[in-house]
Amino acid sequence: MARSDHGDSFESSKGVNRCLKSPRASLGASQQADAAAPVPVTICYLDCFSGIAGDMLLGALVDAGLDVAVLQAEIAKLGVDGLALRAEPVKRGGLAGTKVSVEAGHDHSHRSLATIERIIGESTLDERVKRDSTSVFRRLGEVEARSHAIPVEK
Repeated sequence: MARSDHGDSFESSKGVNRCLKSPRASLGASQQADAAAPVPVTICYLDCFSGIAGDMLLGALVDAGLDVAVLQAEIAKLGVDGLALRAEPVKRGGLAGTKVSVEAGHDHSHRSLATIERIIGESTLDERVKRDSTSVFRRLGEVEARSHAIPVEK
């Protein structure tokens, strides 16, 4: 049994995580009878004791079942010209996996945090994805700035 950051309990059954505590728990008996079964939930734990590169993370997600076409469609919502994904099977050190490369076309210049936040904000991504992505990039920018002793705006 595990708990999410939101306090919900999850139990694994045949590789599928099911929500044991659903938002419907607070509904009255008559409302619960009309409610659907608990919402399936997928959880991914990453134990990156020494970090993880973006291409490694994307490859792991694809190997875990993420459809490359779905990922490409989401990336297209950013509206950045020339941005594309390439996925290919690889074998290294006796291990097989998928290498996912992000191709940025000819203009792959450095982008500031403000530019990244603007791109995400102006995209057609779902609002929750925008919020979470911006939060991740802000945190990454803060860590990078501290490790290189430069302002986060750079």
